[in-house]
Amino acid sequence: MSTVDLSPGTLFASRYEVRRVLGRGGMSTVFEAHDNEREELVALKVLSADLSLLPEMERRFASEIPAAARIRQANVCHIYDWGPEDGLRYIAMEHVAGDDLGQTLLRHGAFTIDTAFELAIQLARGVQALHAAGILHRDIKPKNVMRGADGQVRIMDFDIAKHCVDGQDVAHEAGFGTPEYASPEQACGEPVDFRSDIYSLGVVIFELFTGRVPFRASTSVETVRLHLHAPVPLEGPDAPPLPRALVPVLRRTLAKSRDERYKTVKGLAEALRLARSVTPPEELARRAAEAVGVSPTAPTVARSLPALLSALNPKDQTVRWTPKEGPPRLDTKTRLAIAALLDSLDREEAAGAEPRASGIRALLQALNDENDSVRQDAAVALTKMLGKAR
Repeated sequence: MSTVDLSPGTLFASRYEVRRVLGRGGMSTVFEAHDNEREELVALKVLSADLSLLPEMERRFASEIPAAARIRQANVCHIYDWGPEDGLRYIAMEHVAGDDLGQTLLRHGAFTIDTAFELAIQLARGVQALHAAGILHRDIKPKNVMRGADGQVRIMDFDIAKHCVDGQDVAHEAGFGTPEYASPEQACGEPVDFRSDIYSLGVVIFELFTGRVPFRASTSVETVRLHLHAPVPLEGPDAPPLPRALVPVLRRTLAKSRDERYKTVKGLAEALRLARSVTPPEELARRAAEAVGVSPTAPTVARSLPALLSALNPKDQTVRWTPKEGPPRLDTKTRLAIAALLDSLDREEAAGAEPRASGIRALLQALNDENDSVRQDAAVALTKMLGKAR
């Protein structure tokens, strides 16, 4: 397919003054342009002439693009305008000054642990907004995520996105985006649902922390085979260093069977926030990943839960302190014990979801509840529950 060439100064669609090329691919070209109606810079994506003529593009511009344009969430690139013009189809969207995450990872490698957690949570919020609008992205990868100078990320590129019914791709089409980020069901050519995006997001999160994808081979076919059959390198001598509390989150996110993954991105986002809250600073995280013999029901966990609650919300007065002292800090031993607890819950859940494991997990999630009394009750219940398990 031939790309589109618009020289600087060209007025496109009677309102977009082309400034320069931002990116070029086999199917489209993205220009920086000034929108004379909005009086601001936009990213103008113009599809190739061959692609613009496909009947499928007409359907997408009548369904997927309008649905995505209705989303107004900070982590989704805003679409302002779209349509046909001179035999071409275009999308005018928010201009984000910065690099995509793919370029950043290529240049600098993995992010720091704090930054990786923040980016992962932002991405989860963005995907959650897409799914709430009925949009299945189908090609979540770092190259399709812009990061502005303010650190905010925005998901973009809806070329193969689908508008779904109840999260199910009922009008399934061939093609699955990029092999390194494709879910097993995508790679097999099966109909997909929102859990496919969750898998792809898990691959991106893995890469944010490690600087590499979990599966990559010399050919696309071999890469697909790894997604289908190879275990995710989360533990063992060949696994890259990861925060201990993140391992069970990624294990569930990257499960081969979609039924074993998080059912919604909201659940993944909650798990990420909890994992971040118990992960030590970067220097201590390396020790946490190597730590052994920490009892998940150690008394230090029970003693620390009120402090954990206050650390999650400084306004909470479950543990009182003076302004001069500030909120209590979780020491390394406490963080390691809580991380070990999360890891043990994941194993127990996989083995049969014992009532104790399910109950503790629910209470841990309640520590992030917006209601003060819910958080306080959860802290008290956890303290009593773990105190009996010493």
